[in-house]
Amino acid sequence: MIIRISNKFVLTIYILLIVATVSTFRNRGVESEGMDLQLIIKAFVWLFCGAISLFFAMRINLRPMSLPQWMILIYAVLILIQSPTSPAGSYSIMASLVFCIFVLTSIVVFRLFDYQQATNAFLWASLGICILSLIFYVAIPSIALQEYWNDMGYIEGVRFKGIGSNANAIGQVSALSLFLLLVVKGPGQPGRIKYVLFAAILAVLLLSQSRTSLFAFILATSYYFLHRRYASIVYLLFVGLTLATTIWATEIYLKILPSLTRSGGLEELFTFTGRTMIWEVVTELIAEKPWLGYGYAASKQLLPLHFETSWGWTTVNSHQFILQLLLSSGVIGSLPVFIILAIQVYFLVTFKSKLSSSLFIFVLITGALESGAIGPIPNYLTLLWLVTISTLFIEYEREKNSTEHDARCSHTTILQGN
Repeated sequence: MIIRISNKFVLTIYILLIVATVSTFRNRGVESEGMDLQLIIKAFVWLFCGAISLFFAMRINLRPMSLPQWMILIYAVLILIQSPTSPAGSYSIMASLVFCIFVLTSIVVFRLFDYQQATNAFLWASLGICILSLIFYVAIPSIALQEYWNDMGYIEGVRFKGIGSNANAIGQVSALSLFLLLVVKGPGQPGRIKYVLFAAILAVLLLSQSRTSLFAFILATSYYFLHRRYASIVYLLFVGLTLATTIWATEIYLKILPSLTRSGGLEELFTFTGRTMIWEVVTELIAEKPWLGYGYAASKQLLPLHFETSWGWTTVNSHQFILQLLLSSGVIGSLPVFIILAIQVYFLVTFKSKLSSSLFIFVLITGALESGAIGPIPNYLTLLWLVTISTLFIEYEREKNSTEHDARCSHTTILQGN
């Protein structure tokens, strides 16, 4: 029996994978255990996508195309091997398996398709999530809204979360959707529809109150459009530093900064909404097992046991990319990821691979205050990070060839002029 599957079917599966990963129609609490219908559906989608990706990988004799792809594949295998020793048990095994599926799917998609086609698929999936979130906001507000608490444990207000797991998650999706709408050229995309989409997605971002995602969007967009314009970048840095110094020296910040918080207190900003307390606990846990860590997604079990606020709130992740990485894999297990990050930072600061480096800014900024792409369950930012890894050298080669072509054309023009 010969199985024939269209290559375009893989793009559909990729979109389905993204939408299913982000979509959440109820919040599972920290104490939630076991499987429910929602998790069963997600597990089915993940395993189905993994099977299709494995089928294509074997059919085309797939091999990673660059060092970053090799490194992320090695890391995926390492965490899968280590997962049975994790305190999180079966949860860790499932999470590490899903991470492997994400890695394999990403490599297959960017091998079968031009990176612009694959990036467009990522954009359409992200737009679909945002539009569905707005529909649920109108139809079933109880699903689309999330309560948040103040330092005393009292409910202080609500934030828009749509069909994301939380408000920050939908903020990340909407911020990236806005960025891709600006920079990616879709096939035959009418201008008016693009403006309507932009306004709708901007509303999602603002309703989510995700300040980190908004900042990442502004920074990534600035980097993309000011790419290689060193004078403009230096000018913006100078203006920003001057403005910040003036605000600090005149103590205007005492009146300005409270307006940026949800509670109105400056402590919320200086503790990054209480994240510094989590980081202290995580740092202590890392010091106990610094070399190999506790296993992927171990924070799901460890943090509720070691961290709790005065009003009984706890968390299942480190709220910081590097801390989550070290807690899970330790220094030795994290080496492949450190190699990837070093390469990506180099490309970023040397203004290579414009789109990939701009997208990497989202990973960096969100990773500063969230566990982001590294867990405790593979998520939207994991998929985004894999996009940046897969496109990094492909885009660089295109930029290099384009520059050489322009140089040859310029040289020919000069010779003809002489």
